[in-house]
Amino acid sequence: MTLRRKTILIMTLTLLGLVLLLYLVFRTIMLDSYSSLEQQITLRNLTRVSNSLQNEIDQLGRSIHDWSSWDTIYNELKSDTPRELLADNLDDGTFWSLNINLMLFVDAQNQIIYGKAVDLDPDWQNRLLPAAEDYARSDDRFLRLTTGTPTAGYILVDGEPLMIASRPILHSDDSGPAAGTLIWARHLGTQQLADLSQTLKFSLELRGLNDPNLSDDYLKEHSILTPASNQDVEPLDENTVAAYTMLDDIYGQPTLILRTTQDREIYAQGQQSLTYLVVALVVVGIGFGVGMVLLLERLVLAPLAHLRDRVHDVGANDDMRLPVTGNDELSQVTAAINSMLNTVAQSREALQKLNSDLEDRVGERTIELERQKSQLQAIMDTMGEGLVYSVDGIITYVNRAFVDLLHYSSSDLVGKSFALLNAELDPTQTPIFKMPPYYETTLTRRDQSVIHLAVTSTPVNEPDNRNRRVIIVRDITQERADKAQKDYFFARASHDLRSPLASIMTRLYLLGKRPEQLDMHLSILNQVSNQMMELINDLLDISHLEQGGMVLNRRDLVLQSIIDQVVEVQKADAALKRQELCAELVDSPVHVYADPTRLNQVITNLVTNAIHYTPEGGRIIVKLELGDRDGVPYACLQVIDNGIGISPEHQAHIFDPFYRVSDEQGSSGLGLYIVKEIVDLHGGEVTVESEVGKGTHFTVCLALTGDRVLPA
Repeated sequence: MTLRRKTILIMTLTLLGLVLLLYLVFRTIMLDSYSSLEQQITLRNLTRVSNSLQNEIDQLGRSIHDWSSWDTIYNELKSDTPRELLADNLDDGTFWSLNINLMLFVDAQNQIIYGKAVDLDPDWQNRLLPAAEDYARSDDRFLRLTTGTPTAGYILVDGEPLMIASRPILHSDDSGPAAGTLIWARHLGTQQLADLSQTLKFSLELRGLNDPNLSDDYLKEHSILTPASNQDVEPLDENTVAAYTMLDDIYGQPTLILRTTQDREIYAQGQQSLTYLVVALVVVGIGFGVGMVLLLERLVLAPLAHLRDRVHDVGANDDMRLPVTGNDELSQVTAAINSMLNTVAQSREALQKLNSDLEDRVGERTIELERQKSQLQAIMDTMGEGLVYSVDGIITYVNRAFVDLLHYSSSDLVGKSFALLNAELDPTQTPIFKMPPYYETTLTRRDQSVIHLAVTSTPVNEPDNRNRRVIIVRDITQERADKAQKDYFFARASHDLRSPLASIMTRLYLLGKRPEQLDMHLSILNQVSNQMMELINDLLDISHLEQGGMVLNRRDLVLQSIIDQVVEVQKADAALKRQELCAELVDSPVHVYADPTRLNQVITNLVTNAIHYTPEGGRIIVKLELGDRDGVPYACLQVIDNGIGISPEHQAHIFDPFYRVSDEQGSSGLGLYIVKEIVDLHGGEVTVESEVGKGTHFTVCLALTGDRVLPA
C-alpha cells in the first residue's frame, strides 16, 4: 500500500472513529437527559391521573353523605315494607344523575334490604347486583368498615374494578342510632375509562392484579411495582411510553394496576437533535479531512513521490546521485542517501574481491569434505551393528543397520529422543546421556515389538558443552531367548528326572522294610523306570534335533501299515480307560518316503496324547485321507478325539518343549515338540484344531512318493 493511500486511510479511520466516539458520547448524554425528562413528565401525568381518580372517589363520598343523612330514607328503612318504598322511589334517572351504577341498602343487622344496579351494558348490569350482594355477604370486613366513619375507595367485584363509598344511614342532622348502611358503587369499565381518558387527554387502562386474562405485559408490570415504589415508567416501543401505578382497595391491599400511555414526543425530539448533530459532525469532519489531505499532498506526499522516482533511477544507474534542494528533512534524507551510495560502491568492490577468494577456498574445502563424508558413510553403512549419533538425547543420525533393526525409516528416527524407543526408560526422567557407558536394555520397533539390545555409549567432547554421544547397539534378543530356553530346559529336565528317582529310592526303602510286597514294588519300579527311560529317550531325541544329529533312515513305505501297528499296540491302553480306538483308512496303499521308526514315534505320541487327555468312555479316531496342496498330492494323517480340548491360549505353545496343557496326566511335555521336529525333518506339516470341551484334531501332512494321483 502506498504512503498516499495509508495517509488517506488513516485520516478516514480517524475521522470515522472521532465521529463514532462523539456520537456515542452525545447519544449517552442527550438521550439519557431526554429519557429522564420524559420519565419525569410521564410520572407527573400519572400523578394527575391518580389525583383525578382520587377526586372522583372523594366526590362519591361527599355525594353519598347527602343521601345517607336524610330522614326520608331513614324512615323508609325503619318502616315495615322498606323494599317496596325504596323500589318505588329509585328509578334509573337517579343513578344517571348521581353517576353511579350500584346502590345497596343494608339494615342494622347487616342484611341487604334492597339493591339495584344500572349500567350501559345489560349483561354487566344483570351480573353486577348479585355479584355485589355475594361480595357483601362473604366479607364481614366490608360491612364493618361501613359502620363507622364514611368509607370510599376501590374494590374488585367479579373481577371488575369499582369505586365504592359507604356510610351509615342517619337522620338529617347526622344523629343516630344508625338505621343501616348505604353503599354506592361506580363501575370503572371500558366506557368509563374512555370518558376519563378523553377528559385527561391520556390513554388509561385499569386491571385487577388477580385478573386471569392479564397479558404478559401486565404480568411484567406487576413484577416491577413494589409497595416501596408503586410507580414506574417503561418504554413500550420507540413511539410509546407507559406509566404504571398500583392502587390499594378499601382494605389497604394492592388490588389494581393503573396504566397510562402517551406518545414519546420528548424522546423523539432528542433523537432528531442527535441526528442533526451527527450530520453536522460528519460534514465538518469531511471538510477538515479533505483540507488535511490536500496540505499533506502538497507539502509531504508529492516531494516523497519525487524522491522515490529519483531513487528508482539510481537503482538503474549506480553512478547517478540525487539532487539536494532546500534545507528540510527530505533534503537531509537525500544527502544521507548520496553518502550511503558512495559507501555502498566502495564496499561492493571490496566484497566482490573477497567473494572471489572465498569461493575458491570453499570449493576446495567442499570437495575434501564430500570425499571424507562418502568414506565415513560407506564405513557406517557396512557396519553390522546399529549406530546412532545423538545430541542432548536427540537422534541426529542413524546408519542403515539401525534402521533395518527397528523397521523405521531414517526420517522417522532423526529428530526424536533416543529414550522414546526404550520401553524401560522414562524420557522425562532418564535422558539417554545419563546412562552408563555399557548396558543392556530394550527398544520398541515400529510394529511395537520389543527387542533386547546391548548398548555401548561413548561421549564426544565438543567445545559447546552439549551432550554428544555415539551409540552402538547390538541385537541380543536371540541370545537371551536361547539362554532362557536352555535354562528352562535344564530346570524342567532336572525336575522331571528328580521325581521318578525319588520314587525309585522310596520303593527300594519300602522293599527292604516290607519284602512281602515285592511284586507290587517291582511293578511300580518297572513303571517308573519306563517313565525315566521314555524321558531320557525324549531328551536324547531333542539333543539330536537341536544339534542336527538325528539321521532319518528313509525308505518307501505304506503308511497304513505303520498306522495299524500303532493302533493295535495302543488299544490296550485305550481299553483300560474304556475308550474306543479305531482307524479309518483309504483302501488304496498310500506310499510315503519316510523313516518308519520316527513315523511310528510321531503317530504313537499323537495317539498316546489323545488317550491321556480323553476321559473314560471317549472315542479316538486315526484317519488317513489324500489331499492336494497347490497341485502337490499329500497324505493327511489325522488323530481326532472328543476329549477335554485345548484353549486358544495354549494352542500357540503346545509344540514348545516341556509345555503341558495340564499337569494332571504327568506327561513330560516333550512329545508334541518331538512330533513337530520329526515332521519338519520329513518336509511335512503338523497342525492342531481344538475346542474346549469338544475335543482335539491333529493333522500331519506328508508328501506322497512318486507320481501318485488322487483317486477319482
